[in-house]
Amino acid sequence: MFTACDDVDGVIYNSNAGSNPTFLAFSSNVYTLPIERNSTGSVTVTLNSSTVSNVDRTYSIEVIPGTGLDAANPATYNVTASSITIPAGSYQGTLLITGQDNNLVDATEKTFSIRFLTANGESADTDIAQIRLFEVCALLDTFTGTYQTQQLTANLASALGPTFGNDTFVVQQGSNAFERFFEAEMYPAFGGLPVRTINMSFTCDGVFLSQSVNTGIGCSGNIIQLTRPTAGGPYTTSDDTVFELRYTENSTSSCGIAPRQTRVRFTKIN
Repeated sequence: MFTACDDVDGVIYNSNAGSNPTFLAFSSNVYTLPIERNSTGSVTVTLNSSTVSNVDRTYSIEVIPGTGLDAANPATYNVTASSITIPAGSYQGTLLITGQDNNLVDATEKTFSIRFLTANGESADTDIAQIRLFEVCALLDTFTGTYQTQQLTANLASALGPTFGNDTFVVQQGSNAFERFFEAEMYPAFGGLPVRTINMSFTCDGVFLSQSVNTGIGCSGNIIQLTRPTAGGPYTTSDDTVFELRYTENSTSSCGIAPRQTRVRFTKIN
């Protein structure tokens, strides 16, 4: 038995802060910070407000160090300000986070988090964002355009078909120079499931799924998730005609089906 559900609705914009409640949220609960080998990297974090104000609104930022083996070394990142400001007349404010290799970064993701603190009685939705940093190598081709996909591993279940349906997709640059994304309906052979944004990171060690994906389908409320794999897919940095995306499919063991490593080949057609 499979059941489907959609993501939580996004922020609703209600215009004036003086006459409507204000809801604040980071634009994402996960940001990637790719750091080029022997060099640096950066990511811009966005704070959204559901209302606009005629004065600047400033919110303190708290840095939360990572824990355990996945903790990012503080010597490899810098949160460039202790606060984030939403300018007067705007719905958004931004914060720059930089990273530096310092011979301390490799392809293994390391994490820390940031939190904004509400100041004027607002309500917060996503008030914590995790920053995932890892090492990348320079891309010498674009890796954008229209690609035909082919799932190289068997279907997770016969009723589902390939994760993305062996369809064509427009691959675009994401939030940084090493991220690419495309929009895909989950398990189109099953039908009626939501369209998701699939984010990919091109690292020195292969192409990874850079953010987990809630497919919207599963058993007894246990939803099938796509997550970062144990090993990335191969690509040639100077040739974007073919690359392979890998991800862990069904990391939650939904419907009693064990997680597995799934491989999808992308072949450029335009």
